[in-house]
Amino acid sequence: MSFNPKISQILESDDEIRAILAAPGTELPPLLPALAFALGDLTLLPEDLWLDPEKSLEEQGGWDADQQELCREIAFEGIKRLRSGEIRDSNFTKDDLRKIMSWACGTQLDGAYLEMLREELSPENQDLRAPDWSKEDYTVDRDFTVAIIGAGMSGILAAYRLKQSGVNCVIFEKNHAIGGTWLENTYPGCRVDVSNHVYCYSFMQKHDWPHFHSTQEVLLEYFNECVNHFGIRDDIRFSTEVSSAVWNEDSGRWVLELVGEDGEESFICHSIVSAVGQLNRPSYPEIDGRSSFKGASWHSARWNHEEKIEGKDIAVIGTGCSAIQFIPRVAEEAASTTIFQRTPNWLMPRPQYHK
Repeated sequence: MSFNPKISQILESDDEIRAILAAPGTELPPLLPALAFALGDLTLLPEDLWLDPEKSLEEQGGWDADQQELCREIAFEGIKRLRSGEIRDSNFTKDDLRKIMSWACGTQLDGAYLEMLREELSPENQDLRAPDWSKEDYTVDRDFTVAIIGAGMSGILAAYRLKQSGVNCVIFEKNHAIGGTWLENTYPGCRVDVSNHVYCYSFMQKHDWPHFHSTQEVLLEYFNECVNHFGIRDDIRFSTEVSSAVWNEDSGRWVLELVGEDGEESFICHSIVSAVGQLNRPSYPEIDGRSSFKGASWHSARWNHEEKIEGKDIAVIGTGCSAIQFIPRVAEEAASTTIFQRTPNWLMPRPQYHK
């Protein structure tokens, strides 16, 4: 995987470009705003292809056959311009960006929403949320240490931001490795359920995600690469759980009690960032007889990979995000799969989900 944001050289011939544009798996709506941004040409966004937000989850944004063909022709000409070396200059205004994003969203965006999208998508390849202050600006000689609990995606980000500001920090991670939920959840079909191009750090975007919705293994690799790139791995104490945190008013310090492989110890710090997440502890249903059930049973977040499900009768309790992902995989192997659902949830088709 790579974090290189530059536009790769286009080597395909005209016929190859047309074949790619006509392929069933090619998503057309994102092409035009991407080309408009790359070329600095807003004429690539015609009014008659303005996207309808109510159809945003439909294939090709709900465009009919004529609209899709028009998009292919516009995209073909734009890609040829990129292939010839044409690229926008640096004079690309925020208003230009607003017009592109408004077209892509199918609605006129206001300033606040535009700023949020700029930060998340980082089209200028800038870290727009980088700290604009440093510890040295306020207190040069004062020792200050922050304890971060958890080395999942939030803990990693907190450590990096503090490092950027010159603040010393230590991360306590109960597991043997980083990743949080992407380390602990390994059930069949585990993957992110939003587009991977927005499920990543805005300042560490990737152009070569292998899937639209990448799998657990790919995401864990991404966060490991981030930890190495940020230079924070040496700041993490693995296999160390924080059992309590008590504020000492007299010293103005936190006293943390730690439980690790070498026993218990105390750690004193000035501030705490809790990044333990909300999905790291399995929640079991209160069902009479669950503890006395003689068959194999486990929570999806603690998947039992040693237990084979092939040819067995499987019962699944709950239809949350995890269940939606693993039920189809289980059903492929099990003799029968029975689902018990307390509260129905909304599902919408995602044609690119497994691509």
